[in-house]
Amino acid sequence: MLNPKIGLFFLAFLPQFVSTNAQSPFLETIYFGCLFVAVGGVVNLVYALTAVKSSQYAGKATRKWLQKWIPGGVLVGLGIRLVVLEE
Repeated sequence: MLNPKIGLFFLAFLPQFVSTNAQSPFLETIYFGCLFVAVGGVVNLVYALTAVKSSQYAGKATRKWLQKWIPGGVLVGLGIRLVVLEE
């Protein structure tokens, strides 16, 4: 609600899916909005549960190593990719 870009996105995106023959376009738009929120909630819940389970399987030393090296490795990899693509 505090991010106007989200509202503008939905005002531009959702009406494309509303049927031109709909009896109540407003209610159909609300339905699609709720459907989007529900699907997004399920996807985020799956991500969260996967993160919890994977952190339970990884030991403390493994977790510490991952937290230390993976973000740096990703940044170095993106830097190398940028250099390769620029040539």
